[in-house]
Amino acid sequence: MAGAEDGPGQQLELDEDEASCCRWGAQHAGARELAALYSPGKRLQEWCSVILCFSLIAHNLVHLLLLARWEDTPLVILGVVAGALIADFLSGLVHWGADTWGSVELPIVGKAFIRPFREHHIDPTAITRHDFIETNGDNCLVTLLPLLNMAYKFRTHSPEALEQLYPWECFVFCLIIFGTFTNQIHKWSHTYFGLPRWVTLLQDWHVILPRKHHRIHHVSPHETYFCITTGAATSGVEWAFPTPATAPSSRSGGQRSQQEVTQSLPSGNSLSGHAFIEHLLCARHYSRC
Repeated sequence: MAGAEDGPGQQLELDEDEASCCRWGAQHAGARELAALYSPGKRLQEWCSVILCFSLIAHNLVHLLLLARWEDTPLVILGVVAGALIADFLSGLVHWGADTWGSVELPIVGKAFIRPFREHHIDPTAITRHDFIETNGDNCLVTLLPLLNMAYKFRTHSPEALEQLYPWECFVFCLIIFGTFTNQIHKWSHTYFGLPRWVTLLQDWHVILPRKHHRIHHVSPHETYFCITTGAATSGVEWAFPTPATAPSSRSGGQRSQQEVTQSLPSGNSLSGHAFIEHLLCARHYSRC
């Protein structure tokens, strides 16, 4: 049984006959091919991104705490909520784009950014076998520029100017934090045992993406529930970027039958750990529709 975190990019080893008969999971030939594209150069980029990102987060957080004032509390709370919602919307937009456009053959972005999304649909619980660096490296890279900009302001602006900017910078910082940890939150939504109690509480309170919410995205054709930070902006993304599954005509056209959904999933005895549990829950969810 696979643990929640094994080595980076690790895949189960099977012979060719076993791999060829699997349609889903780590045993799928396509999943193994996509996982093999994870290179040493990519690993180095992720390490550098994580180190720089968390150094800047610590630097900026210290400055925000030193500038905190009680009178800014209402605007700070508003900024935290807005930051979480916008981060969720952006996660859905990126997810929708990576699922819909391009291919892993595209220069630079193909292997670096599109590959993980395509692998994830073939092997949804591969992310539970990724370590902290592989899980969060890309998001750390994306948030480096706004973190550097914030650090520059703290170093160059006067205290009076920073006081005026404080609520805005709190909003930006919250947006960055939720954006940085989106893939970690996504990973937790696929992890069915071994999670800390505080993580499951945040999922139950919908502060971060609940497992049962994201599970709906993982039945073919993967055209709904793209948001992977909190899930709260799902309706907004589906309204702004409709797919055949989210169009009004498809909503009134009835749900897929239990037999159709079951046939789109792998046999339970070919899976283990998180993948086996997710397989059962996907089938259970759609059997109720």
